[in-house]
Amino acid sequence: MSDLVFKILPASATFHSVNYNTKKEKNNVAKMVHFQNFGALGIGGVLPNEKEVIKYLEHYSSTNSRTKNKQFHAVMSCKGYQFSHEELKNKAMLMMEELGYKEQPMLIYGHSDTANNHVHIVSTRIDRNGNKINDSFGKKRSAEILKKMLSRNTNKELQTDLHKCFSYKFSTEAQFRLLMENLGYKITIENEKMKFIKYASIQGEISKEGIYTRLQKENDSNRIYQIRAIIKKYQLQFDTVNSCTC
Repeated sequence: MSDLVFKILPASATFHSVNYNTKKEKNNVAKMVHFQNFGALGIGGVLPNEKEVIKYLEHYSSTNSRTKNKQFHAVMSCKGYQFSHEELKNKAMLMMEELGYKEQPMLIYGHSDTANNHVHIVSTRIDRNGNKINDSFGKKRSAEILKKMLSRNTNKELQTDLHKCFSYKFSTEAQFRLLMENLGYKITIENEKMKFIKYASIQGEISKEGIYTRLQKENDSNRIYQIRAIIKKYQLQFDTVNSCTC
């Protein structure tokens, strides 16, 4: 098991952690590795600047006047360089989704100013409806999520899910993709390879030719009905998979 740590820092009334991370960037010891849900900011691949980010977070959080400390700030780190900043970012995104921040504005900065790789996560504790995100037992919850995250063999999980889908009859690539997507995978095609994305990272890939060899040649009228029946049968399971990224 890796020495991976997730620490939630004290909440703050201002979004000063944006200034902190930006200063680190200017000193070439940090880099923004991810940002999301900032509306029009960042469209076209242009990263939002410090003032724009703070202004957006303040406006986004202004619908709640009861909560004083609106900033969320956390750090995910590993021992030495066991994980790259990209890998830590992916794990941090899984953690944040589990904690209820999937739809929140969020920035993640990779830091290289210590002997241990780490990322800083900045967000707001106020959701789009003006409600404070539930942070009860936050440290305990994050520890449990981290434990599950570290013990999960996602590659083995992909192989199990592929085996399950290959056991069903399907006559088109689209039907196969539908089965996998309903197991929580996002699928992309690159260089004639089908890549399976889950838990915010690529879990594996297979060639499109490998899919074609498994297509059932007969195309009876019950095929679509069967696929729909399978999806309906496992709907509750799919919903759980889509919401749990530990």
